[in-house]
Amino acid sequence: MEGRALLVLKKQPKAAKTPQQKTFGRLQRTIRDLYKKKESYAQELDACLSYYFKDFLPQEKVWNALLLERFQLSYGLYKAKKGFKAEQLELLRKMLLEDVKILLRKEGETEELQQIFEDLQGVTYQEFSDQIKEAMSEELEELFEDMEEEPCDKDSDARFFENMEKLKEFMLGGDEEVFNETKPRKPSKHEELQKKGIGTLYKQLVKSFHPDLEGDPLLKQQKEDLMKQATVAYRRQDLYGLLELYHRHIDKKKEYDDRLLASYNALFKKQIGALKEEIQRLVLDPKYSVLLGFCMAGPVDLKFLKGARKELQSDIKGMKELVQALQQPQGRDILKSLLEDFRFYRF
Repeated sequence: MEGRALLVLKKQPKAAKTPQQKTFGRLQRTIRDLYKKKESYAQELDACLSYYFKDFLPQEKVWNALLLERFQLSYGLYKAKKGFKAEQLELLRKMLLEDVKILLRKEGETEELQQIFEDLQGVTYQEFSDQIKEAMSEELEELFEDMEEEPCDKDSDARFFENMEKLKEFMLGGDEEVFNETKPRKPSKHEELQKKGIGTLYKQLVKSFHPDLEGDPLLKQQKEDLMKQATVAYRRQDLYGLLELYHRHIDKKKEYDDRLLASYNALFKKQIGALKEEIQRLVLDPKYSVLLGFCMAGPVDLKFLKGARKELQSDIKGMKELVQALQQPQGRDILKSLLEDFRFYRF
């Protein structure tokens, strides 16, 4: 339209984000990723647990039965002593001790195995276990003596398990305060602001989610669920969880001043550290205890377990052949050959 002025409205440029705003966004993304990683790892461990009981454990039982059979045949030849030199008998005793310790753990402390252990070791299995626990407790107490640990008058079992728990906490947490009672200190102004910020956020959520303020039965149930989520997050001091609830259900575009963001960012950093520890500790959950033995070789996953099962099947084949050979007239010679292998790998 000639001669007519056109009014062009220019978009106002967005205000540049402050360093605290940028950090806030970055830390939020990190926490979100860690939660996903934790969920994924838990699912992977559950899959490993299912595979272990369904596919690995049956093969392990076959192996244990064959190990017991080999042990019994070897022990019979040891007791007969015929055809062995004194040095070979001593080596055979040590090899049988290694086997019986494994069998006592895997097959249970049967009377037969305990009697054989006492014959080979010279003390009962219970006495031997007590000696090991006592030695480990003394080593742990020496390890912690620089941490001003109070003397312990508890019995050896209680002391042993208490020290093992402390060691686990120390290795995973890396915090010497696990062993030392520290005097309560006065929170800093920054920490007080963090606590106040979480408290204020929680109160806003409670006010919005309170089910008694809702007349509709369906909405009331939804608010009860949201209230539970908010309460759990508050008790855990889960700032990320509280903010997610707030932004999703109350104010999606809420902005915060830099002073409050600074306190939130400090809390996020603590939460990130705690989440990393939670992920690291997942495999220590009692329900995954059967998987802990595999952790010595590295992270546990299905690929690793399938590889371990394949190796176990190969070992089972070899053990079957060995058991059959030990039952033959030349069984003593086979056992002597086995002793040489034991000498090589053990010493």
